[in-house]
Amino acid sequence: MENYTRPVALAVIAATLTIWVEPARAADDTLEEITVTAQRRTESAQEVPIAMSVFSAQQLEQLGIESSSDLTRLTPNLTWSPSGVTNAVGLRGVVDTIFTTNQVGSVAIVIDEVGMNSPVTNTFAMLDMERVEVLRGPQVTLYGRSTTGGAINFVTRRPDPKDGLNGYATARVGRFNQADIEAAVGIPAGERSAWRVAVKSENRDGVMTNKTLKTKDTDVERHLVRASFTSQLSDSADLFATAYYGINRGESSRYKAVGLTNPVTGQPCNLSEGKPGNGCADGGGFVDSANYSENFSNLPNPLQDIDSYGASLNLGMNLGNTRLTSITGYQSNEVQRSEDNDGGPLSLTDVYYEAETDQISQELRLASTEGSAAHQWVAGVFYLKETQDGITAAAFRAPIAGGPPPQFRSLRYLQDNKVTSAFAQVDWAIADRLTLSTGIRYSRETKEGTAETLRAGGAYAATRYPALSVMIGRSLARQIANPAESNVQPDAYGQTWENWGGKISFNFQQTDNALWYASISEGFKGGTFNLAAAVRLPFPAQLANFRAGVRPEKLRTYEIGGKFDLIDDTLRLNFAAFRNDYSDQQNFVFKDGGPVLLNAAESTIDGTELELQWLPARGWLLTSAIGTLDATYDTFIDPSGTNYSGKRMVLAPKLNVSGLVRKTWSMGSGEMSAQTNWRYVDDIYHGVANAPVELIRANTVVDARLSYVFGERKHIEAALWGSNLGDERFCVSIGTVPAGLGQCVPNEPRSYGLYGSIKF
Repeated sequence: MENYTRPVALAVIAATLTIWVEPARAADDTLEEITVTAQRRTESAQEVPIAMSVFSAQQLEQLGIESSSDLTRLTPNLTWSPSGVTNAVGLRGVVDTIFTTNQVGSVAIVIDEVGMNSPVTNTFAMLDMERVEVLRGPQVTLYGRSTTGGAINFVTRRPDPKDGLNGYATARVGRFNQADIEAAVGIPAGERSAWRVAVKSENRDGVMTNKTLKTKDTDVERHLVRASFTSQLSDSADLFATAYYGINRGESSRYKAVGLTNPVTGQPCNLSEGKPGNGCADGGGFVDSANYSENFSNLPNPLQDIDSYGASLNLGMNLGNTRLTSITGYQSNEVQRSEDNDGGPLSLTDVYYEAETDQISQELRLASTEGSAAHQWVAGVFYLKETQDGITAAAFRAPIAGGPPPQFRSLRYLQDNKVTSAFAQVDWAIADRLTLSTGIRYSRETKEGTAETLRAGGAYAATRYPALSVMIGRSLARQIANPAESNVQPDAYGQTWENWGGKISFNFQQTDNALWYASISEGFKGGTFNLAAAVRLPFPAQLANFRAGVRPEKLRTYEIGGKFDLIDDTLRLNFAAFRNDYSDQQNFVFKDGGPVLLNAAESTIDGTELELQWLPARGWLLTSAIGTLDATYDTFIDPSGTNYSGKRMVLAPKLNVSGLVRKTWSMGSGEMSAQTNWRYVDDIYHGVANAPVELIRANTVVDARLSYVFGERKHIEAALWGSNLGDERFCVSIGTVPAGLGQCVPNEPRSYGLYGSIKF
């Protein structure tokens, strides 16, 4: 057994001292009660029998959480890893290894009760948030099919006519010419209606020096605007409408190459982990450096252009002791991304993605109103339709004598996705302080479309196909194939899946400050098809895998937990222990010369979570979050006979610990605060084979903030901030590619700067 004595001991010590932040305390020095809508009704987070982490608007600001991926800093068992044009979001070891635009995640991303189906939009800028709720464990009853890991509920601030004219403006400047601004204003429109408009702009120069092109790479440019409107239409009816538009014009990832071959002997290197600068070469003989702030790519200006826009309409009506809610949502995004897949100067592999996605969804639900009866209930129906027109392309070249000839492959596709479902949940008060919660959901999903492979090889690709950066539009990707060498017959695909899921939970409210719960829940994620860039439909093995698709993955979770407010509400302790029994887990592996999508028959994840918040004395806040995972593939043998059984699951560290210490004191007419927060993540694999090149060693990142709040209403703040103060550098994602190397995405380097805000 591996020795985890020291990190576990540190975690236990930290648990008694630190974890995540509750910056705002009530006036009597007790922990603030936080209300949530995790179960589609307003209630205290400490009374909801779901393991969750909740971040208020003030906490998001003080922690410097600028994008959704930053939530990993203080959430146990949450991972967020870049994966090509998408991001792999995981909770409790339940995570996607899929990196194509036509998939859905294992963790639902929900904004104002509308699910973001496209994985292209699962990492976005946080703008004018009321709070964020991270719900761990299957949430299929109320949130739908893509919640085997959980759901992340983003709640934006609603306009309120009672607030009058109000708003704020913030500015953040820092290293690498970072310059971010954010502002929002709420405007009343009479006594019963109000508007709110919020904008955000993020800009930063690149943090990597390109030694080949003599440029600065990986710059950031993101802009987002959102407008919202609320109206109390009558004493029993209300409306909330919102619309947004966002763009991303920054560069895509630059990779560091982790060589696999000894450049002197030509034999495989004896690797212990996936780390660049190991002295080993890629398939073309290039040896990368150990400097995470430099790269050697020869692909200029890699694209990462995303346009995303949408709108939603939430109508509510009270019908006696019942509330009827209608939620209509529309979302659209267009993405173009090009990347130098090998990260070096030899043009071994280049990849391009492009997709246009449109989604419309409709939910109707009825729910009992608060205090209307001894039993609470909610029931509804849901419909989603998504269309996608996409193209994925890859170029392969071998600059060494005797290697295969250059070739270009492009997979273009059209896909329709339809989901209909019905759900219900009832909370039965079966005894004094004892509640039985039961929930169920039925879902029917159909995916169908056409796909075709275009392939150009030999001298054609070598002479007429330059670096992939020229592929600004899809015209080249559609026209480049040499008809004499290509199979251009579209291949139709499609399947329909029906799934059931739900939850049974016993909840015992021992006292007003102590909740115990035990639950069994079952979630599912819809089946899908492999539309990765390197899929070659003319090849029988890959065509068979493509047509078969993958079955829906299913997860059954057994969980016990408790939530406690202790010592006169100055100590909050929440814990959970769970077992995830996986069947048909969806995974990507590289087989038959390309990425293959497969189901792992059976997997098991055992884990625990502990969250603490403590006010030991006036002005002090100490918090900590600890997660453990024992995650393995029990039975996983691919069609060629390769056995992954017994391997550790992808993106499932055995231990992750985060903490925060905050001290606040009066200074003059204002208030000074100093805080530091940190996160430790244990060893983690990024591939099902658990090869050394897929291993990222344990790492710790430390952030800090010093702020001063002043003004007549303490409405002005000035702060110093620092992130990754130890400048610890590591790969946040890594995986092998056919060019004979490991592909490392470096983390962000040390940064620091100033922050200011004013509220009115």
